[in-house]
Amino acid sequence: MPHGDGREQQARAAEEVFTLEWERPEPDALVVRAGGVIDIASARQLREGIAAAHEVSAHPPDRLVLDLTGVTFLDSAGLAVLVETASRCSQDGCRFALACTSRTVLSPLKMTGLDRVLTVVSSVEDALAVRDGATS
Repeated sequence: MPHGDGREQQARAAEEVFTLEWERPEPDALVVRAGGVIDIASARQLREGIAAAHEVSAHPPDRLVLDLTGVTFLDSAGLAVLVETASRCSQDGCRFALACTSRTVLSPLKMTGLDRVLTVVSSVEDALAVRDGATS
C-alpha cells in the first residue's frame, strides 16, 4: 500500500465529519449551524440536534434559521430532515429559513423543487431579516 493512501483516507474522513451547533442571536431567533456531510448516517443527528436546540429554552423561538453554509454534501435523508423541520415549524408557528450558497446544497433543493417551498437565503443575516413569513 503506497504511503500517500493513508493521508488521503484521513483527509476524506475529516471532510465527512458532521458538525452541529446552535445559538440564540436574538431572543426570538434560533440559529442552527450544520457542517460537513448530511447523509443517511448523520441525518438522525441533524434531526435530533435541531429538536434539542428548539426545546432547550423556556421560550421557543419565533424564527429558526438552519445555516447550511458549511455543508459539503446533502442527500435525500438530509432533504427529508429539512422537510420535517419546515413542517414542525409551520405547526408551531415558527418561521423557518435556510441559509446556504453552495451548489452542494442548492442543487438538491432545486432538483426536488424544495427551493420553491422553503425560504432559502444566502446568509444567516438575511434569514434573520425575514419577518412575518416573507420569503426571498
